[in-house]
Amino acid sequence: MVGRSTVSSYHDCFIINISMEKPILMVFQTYLMKESTMAYTLDSKVGDILNDTHAVEVLERHVPGVSNNPMIGFAKGMTLKSLLAMPQAKQAGITEEMVSKVLAEINAHK
Repeated sequence: MVGRSTVSSYHDCFIINISMEKPILMVFQTYLMKESTMAYTLDSKVGDILNDTHAVEVLERHVPGVSNNPMIGFAKGMTLKSLLAMPQAKQAGITEEMVSKVLAEINAHK
């Protein structure tokens, strides 16, 4: 590679500047995944669940690709209860009972 590269960190974002013929700037956010010890409920936020490695493993078994879906970012600040109230959930046939069963599986590991 011709040129130089630098990496700077600001909070949870990393800025990588790769200088070649023309400078290129890429910004991306890293998500630190962890396991939570608190039980999840219908009042839990989607973002909190997605930050838990075990919870994501369980979710991916039930809904493959959900954690990498580009639209999931819009739901991160929402509770599961508020998602269930959306017409799209009803149209997809997602019920409170289904979500509660997945939560029970996630919480069984805690």
